[in-house]
Amino acid sequence: DEPTNQVSLAKAGGLQHLVGWLSNPAPEVQVSAARAMLSVASNNATTQALVGRLGGVPALIKLLTGGLLEAREHACCCLWHLASPGDAGEANRALVFDDGGIPPLVGLLVSDSELACELAAMTLIRLAEGSSRIAMQVAKVGGIAPLVRLLIAGRPSLQQNAAACLAAVARVAK
Repeated sequence: DEPTNQVSLAKAGGLQHLVGWLSNPAPEVQVSAARAMLSVASNNATTQALVGRLGGVPALIKLLTGGLLEAREHACCCLWHLASPGDAGEANRALVFDDGGIPPLVGLLVSDSELACELAAMTLIRLAEGSSRIAMQVAKVGGIAPLVRLLIAGRPSLQQNAAACLAAVARVAK
């Protein structure tokens, strides 16, 4: 996650290849690509903007609906980073919404994996805070019921993130 290495990878054209690998039919390749994309996008506004411009958001959203659980978790975490505060994050939040990313994130809230549920809740918090259209979409696609169920299930951090997500969804005016 070294910023210099992240930018060097992008300048060398590596991001385009990682985006392509996210759609590889081999599940193990998808896991590796999602993990690498997460490393490249972590805490770096420059690479986050590039991932959005190069089509990384729809490829990550597609991973949320299929493939190995590990790939879905990495994709979810990467989307959290891509939605970071700032101009790049704002553009990527719009891409997540426009590319249909809210329904698969809500779908992860009912995963058998507590980690996947927690990552989905955390990502939905970041996306919904300050965005009435995303908050409304979370409710519209059925996100409230699984979030309420998570308030009483699982570890305390999962419950806390479910509550925070409900707060982010509830405080936005229609």
